[in-house]
Amino acid sequence: MSGRGRGRGRGRGRGTSRGTGGRGRTSRPASSTTKFKGLTKGLEDHVFVYGTKNSADQMNQTLKKIIEFIGTKYNTDITSELTNRKPVEIKLPPYTPEQLARHQEKERHEKAKHERLIKSIEKQIELLEAQTTGDSPDPDVFAKIAQLENDLADEERAMAMPIPITLVGDEKLEREAAIKRMNQRISDLNTYQGNAFSIIKGNCSEALIEKMKNDKDWEAVSQSFNPLQLLELMERAVLSQQEDEYPFAVVYEQEVGLLGFQQNN
Repeated sequence: MSGRGRGRGRGRGRGTSRGTGGRGRTSRPASSTTKFKGLTKGLEDHVFVYGTKNSADQMNQTLKKIIEFIGTKYNTDITSELTNRKPVEIKLPPYTPEQLARHQEKERHEKAKHERLIKSIEKQIELLEAQTTGDSPDPDVFAKIAQLENDLADEERAMAMPIPITLVGDEKLEREAAIKRMNQRISDLNTYQGNAFSIIKGNCSEALIEKMKNDKDWEAVSQSFNPLQLLELMERAVLSQQEDEYPFAVVYEQEVGLLGFQQNN
């Protein structure tokens, strides 16, 4: 009797072991949720989202990846704008000290020349006006005075006009080349701003796009193709999400994360 009891016990034990193993191997159904992908090749997994707890952190990380991508594809001007979040000022190089000194000497010479002419005209007008005090002044005197007053006005206006800097020899050619390079940089930056705008917008989730469309500046920003304005609008949308979160729910989620933290097993 005792032998048969032990045999049945061992049999039940083996059956239980097989049953437990079978249940452990049962697989769970795969999730049917489709993850949002960006439209730019090479940046599909780096996207801007809205409505998740880590939207702000993800935005910062995604922007870093996009700036790196744009830096390898375009030039430093658009990369600088996105990194520093302010427009790049493209200006002509300044004139050399020698060029400025030569120009200042020319300005002094031209000013002295106008001043001498002005004094001469004023003296002539003064002498002619003295001839108009008699009983029968010469009618031609008044016409001469009027002409001299016109000449005086022309000289005063000419003296007030700025004098352009005159370049000579290779200086002129170098300046023309610098102007050409500046215009090309401006043209390239305008093009790359539009490209960056499209890349950033193309990697925004539908939820984020819909949220931004509710902003009063959406129409102006969407027509500007200015990536800096788009980033500002995106930040407003994401920050407003964080401000709208229920504060007690945020604390609860943080406590759950802390209590559920573990290392290894």
